Amino acid sequence: MDGVNLDGFALPVKKLKGTDPVETLDLSVKKLGVASAVVIAFLIGVNGGLTSIDLSGNELCGIWTDGYSKQQGTYTAEGITAIADALRVNGGLTSLNLSYNQLCGLDRDGRGTYTAEGITAIADTLRVNGSLTSVMIRGNKLGDEGWGAIFAAICGNKDSKIMSMDASSENIGPAGVKLIAEALRTSVTGGLTVANLMRNHLDVESAKMLAEVAKQKGISLCGIRHDQTTADFSGKFLKLPDAILLASDLSQAVVTGALTKIE
Repeated sequence: MDGVNLDGFALPVKKLKGTDPVETLDLSVKKLGVASAVVIAFLIGVNGGLTSIDLSGNELCGIWTDGYSKQQGTYTAEGITAIADALRVNGGLTSLNLSYNQLCGLDRDGRGTYTAEGITAIADTLRVNGSLTSVMIRGNKLGDEGWGAIFAAICGNKDSKIMSMDASSENIGPAGVKLIAEALRTSVTGGLTVANLMRNHLDVESAKMLAEVAKQKGISLCGIRHDQTTADFSGKFLKLPDAILLASDLSQAVVTGALTKIE
């Protein structure tokens, strides 16, 4: 059976299960809700051939914002917890995109009630998952607590293969920076080399704290990949804390060794 429709979109069951093998699936912006998330989790849990799935821009926690900018639905972590559990048994999936799903109960304008239940489930999985190389979770209003949990999970997993994390423009403040800096400082994995933390709500002190840890660990704080030859930071409305992060990157040959041009 294929095409199970639970939330207004017919799920490609055979592709999700692997009986019609594909390596990548784009299920972004399909208004998929909790029921679809549970089914997806069940199916990908037995699919060893799927390597990448994009679930961004959906309603996996049961809430959404309508055309009048009003939040609708009732938050539940059942769907995202099911997906997190599936990641514990799926050893083939390397890329997962969960961006813009209101995982913590808040929409992009901060409306709603914050809850850490969903992001805690994802963090718990990242503590033990050894196959994912890319996880995208921006746009979920994770807050200081949520981002701290994500970095702690990745950095505390010696088998983690996640090399970069984009947390730019996520309203992370000094409290979150303290958690992230501690996670980077005590990291047991050498994989995470890029942690983009630009355009957040850092102050000078917290930016300096991050820069100190980054230099010790050889980590880029501005999203510069080690093989990148050019970087463009023009028109980004960067502030003094961003300049401190950028200075940290530019002072490290391990970060900028391939750079030949910067704007």
